[in-house]
Amino acid sequence: MTALRRGVAGTAIDAVMRLDAATRVSCLDRAGALGPLIALGRYGIKRHVLMPGFAALWLLGRERNRPKLEAAGRLGLVSVVGTALAIDAVKLAMGRERPDAGAGPDSWRRGVRSRSFPSGHAGTVFAAATVAAIMAEDVALGGTAYATAMLLAWSRMLCDRHWLSDVVAGAALGTAVTLGARAALPELDPPAGGEAGGVGRAVPVP
Repeated sequence: MTALRRGVAGTAIDAVMRLDAATRVSCLDRAGALGPLIALGRYGIKRHVLMPGFAALWLLGRERNRPKLEAAGRLGLVSVVGTALAIDAVKLAMGRERPDAGAGPDSWRRGVRSRSFPSGHAGTVFAAATVAAIMAEDVALGGTAYATAMLLAWSRMLCDRHWLSDVVAGAALGTAVTLGARAALPELDPPAGGEAGGVGRAVPVP
């Protein structure tokens, strides 16, 4: 990070580091009612949970001839895998230490074992929220998906595992990867009309 901290870029990076320090949150000693949220954010949105979940959704939709369900599973699996690969590559390159490691927000060392930037949990939950928003095709449902993702991503700060910029970067990366997957693989788009055999099924134009 030292080489980057020059001129306008350096000023922006310093501002982000100050914001990270100012917004550091830890409720470990007073979790109380936030305990379930912290636990869900830690275990429920891991890639190891979401990947098999989307794979199961894909197979279920295929088995029951539900094209929209199948498309959601396929898009979700591609997005979460892509997000995981992208985040791991950035983590390896940046080497930022986690807040609970005792270092400050400007501790960036390649090869450190505990890599904080960006947040993998935030990336996967925002990838899943973007899939939900795409498939739902409804503003209210999409907004609910993103609000839930924001809450769960914030929980990673509550347990002192990530800085704010880690969470924001992870969320942006998960969203971007999912939108990119949809654009690059149009067959993963939600099918037009309703499910197979449904009332709203689209009629092909000759």
